[in-house]
Amino acid sequence: MQKLFLIILAVMLAATALVSIPYGVLGNINMPDAYVLPSKMMEVSLTNYFILSGTVLSNQDSLNNFISKDPSTYHYGFSASIGLFDKLEVGIVATSDNLIWGNAKLRLYSETEKFPSIAVGLENIFSTVENSDEPYISGYDFTDPRDYIKNSPYLVGSKSTLLLTDIPYFEHLETTIHLGVGSRRFTGQRSKVKQLHGFFGGLDLK
Repeated sequence: MQKLFLIILAVMLAATALVSIPYGVLGNINMPDAYVLPSKMMEVSLTNYFILSGTVLSNQDSLNNFISKDPSTYHYGFSASIGLFDKLEVGIVATSDNLIWGNAKLRLYSETEKFPSIAVGLENIFSTVENSDEPYISGYDFTDPRDYIKNSPYLVGSKSTLLLTDIPYFEHLETTIHLGVGSRRFTGQRSKVKQLHGFFGGLDLK
């Protein structure tokens, strides 16, 4: 039964990963953590994806009507991050839709046995989106500029909590908890999300 459950879980995760490729590169589902890349280490991601058909609704014209245009079939998303001085991480994201913005994160406190790592960050630097209420609709959810609100700050803590061993099919399982708060893009656009007032949290299993 356990083996069947793990097989089903693996298939679901694989399918989800394929669907979320553009989201992962562009940063939509990347929740901030308090860890930074080691000094001079670089992380690069590139996604290529195709849109077979459809219509994109672009910015409004002078009469507040949305402008329709045919999408090109080929799109890409590129991101690169580099660690500096073992305390700072900076990165840039660019897409074929002419969206370009940067991210920066500074670690304030390194993780110890008792206390979490603490970091502050700023996302969507260089973005031209001032707030989430700007009139913009995109035919592709993963390139909706409303997700990239300019200069979105956050504070986050991360702590490795437990190392589980002797688990069937796994040599060991490390758990890490992330808790933080942010403003602007972190407050979200949906009414239920706004009720969280920018608080976010997550759990990593490695």
